[in-house]
Amino acid sequence: MAQGTPAKLTDISVLHEDEDVIIVNKRYDVKVNGEIETEVTVSNQLAHLRPEIVDHSLPHYFRFCHRLDYATSGVLCLGKHRKGAAKCQKAFERRLVKKYYLALVRGHVDNGKDNNMVINADIGQRSDIESRTLMCPSTHPACVNSRSALTNLIVLERGQYDGDDATKVLLMPSTGRTHQLRVHCQYINHIIVGDYAYSNRTDVSPYRMMLHAYRLVIPLRDRLLDVIAPDPLVPNVDRRWQPSEICDTFENVMERISNEKTPDEER
Repeated sequence: MAQGTPAKLTDISVLHEDEDVIIVNKRYDVKVNGEIETEVTVSNQLAHLRPEIVDHSLPHYFRFCHRLDYATSGVLCLGKHRKGAAKCQKAFERRLVKKYYLALVRGHVDNGKDNNMVINADIGQRSDIESRTLMCPSTHPACVNSRSALTNLIVLERGQYDGDDATKVLLMPSTGRTHQLRVHCQYINHIIVGDYAYSNRTDVSPYRMMLHAYRLVIPLRDRLLDVIAPDPLVPNVDRRWQPSEICDTFENVMERISNEKTPDEER
């Protein structure tokens, strides 16, 4: 798949499948679903790949357990039937699901020795523009209907993207607000590389927005779904990204998290 080329029906791969769900690696710049039958969407891609599991009673063939933005790539979970989708959706509603995103952001993020930053900024809609999809932090003068939003950011690498300073970060949202990660990166003045909307339409040179849903962990009553989509934010995929300083690794972060004791365990 050449970088920056329009998506095709074949630009999708299955990461996990069982009796309840099918989890795919969504390509960047692809809608989850749409109203145009011939449009390249995840619904139409998966229907092309796996026509035998299409549910023709549904307008978009499948039951999506959650969603990813058009520009975001990575792990996306779909239910193969009503009960399968309900199992996963219940975990999302109860905030039991853990989501891990990778991103390249503009500039060098510096937050001291631990490279860890908690972004706690409410998010709402902008009332000064026609678009209902553009969000903003509650500190914005035109922000309305804001809701709490929390993201943990960990610096993984610093380097340059196409000659400009950039940082690779791990983003772990505790809430699921619309455009949360994009708004929170803008809030700390480190906009995601290639984010056209939140760079005020100025970041147009990258072939994509550099935000990737890397890992999704869904605890179900009878099992644990733990799925990773291959990392595209690496030099052998995009040579314009050249890291010069390794600050942390995803594996190290996961090990630290697994070793942290919960309040119940400490008692």
